[in-house]
Amino acid sequence: MKKRTWTKMILTVSMLAMAAMPLTAAAQENNNKVNGQVVSQQADRYEKDNKHKDLDRPIQQDWLATKGTMEEIRINKDGAYVTVTGEGVQANAQDTVVLALTEDTAIVDQNGKKAHLHQAVKKGWTVTAWYGPKLTRSIPAQGTAEKIVVERPSNGNDEHKNEKKTDGIIVNASKDRIELLGENPVILNITDETVIKDEKGNKLTADALKNNVRVEARYSAVMTKSLPPISNAASIVVKEETVRQTGTILNVNAKGDQASIRLDADSDGNTNNDIVLSINKDTTIVTKDGKELKMSELKAGQKIIGFHAQIMTMSLPPMSYAYQIVVTE
Repeated sequence: MKKRTWTKMILTVSMLAMAAMPLTAAAQENNNKVNGQVVSQQADRYEKDNKHKDLDRPIQQDWLATKGTMEEIRINKDGAYVTVTGEGVQANAQDTVVLALTEDTAIVDQNGKKAHLHQAVKKGWTVTAWYGPKLTRSIPAQGTAEKIVVERPSNGNDEHKNEKKTDGIIVNASKDRIELLGENPVILNITDETVIKDEKGNKLTADALKNNVRVEARYSAVMTKSLPPISNAASIVVKEETVRQTGTILNVNAKGDQASIRLDADSDGNTNNDIVLSINKDTTIVTKDGKELKMSELKAGQKIIGFHAQIMTMSLPPMSYAYQIVVTE
């Protein structure tokens, strides 16, 4: 009886030991991912061999992101890994994360052009690393890099040196040209070289450039002497789609850095279609020529064009946030 009991115990211990073997191997393999050789010339050779085919890989909704700097890149027999330390972009993202680089990892700069991680590590450039939601429970967590955006710093030799920048609303859009109304009114030619993206960095087509869309544009400093001037657009970031409303200011209620203006919509004298526009320090207030105005310069009787959010309250009169106010007279 005792012999049979001892036999059972030996078999049980053996089975437990065999079951633990793959776990030990997996743990060892996981540990190898962060204990490779710190790269130097190896990194350059790896990035040269890695094609990163889809540079315009769109950001997916379930991806997480960490914005910061890369402490190091390590390479071992399993591949290349980067350690990113900074701050999680989303609430559930990691402040420090170790990411595996694969042939599907897109590595680009803020303009969508191919970038090199080794250069970013060496110079301490900021990166935004996007990765899937599946992470290990280790400290730091480990995952797979989907896209890494390297922010090249501006300097005297920067490609933006001979460019101008403006924020505005598209008021006239055609197939290959847009007119912007805002802080620097300008007409921009859309060419094959124009890079068009949304605020997340996803590439867009010229179809996204529609009337009443708010954009941030960079364009050549070489332009015509016409009013507004005409230039070629280098890059355009598409922001919100707004609603255009013309009218006459009936009254202005200001408090601190916020204010609300009641607008006689279409200047028709009909109080039933009045609208209240809410403005704050982020609202762009300009003349039709692009001259910046202060909030305190808004007065009853002025005729304006208000570009406001699509969302409005159900109150009477309805209220909406104004992205831009253009005083026309």
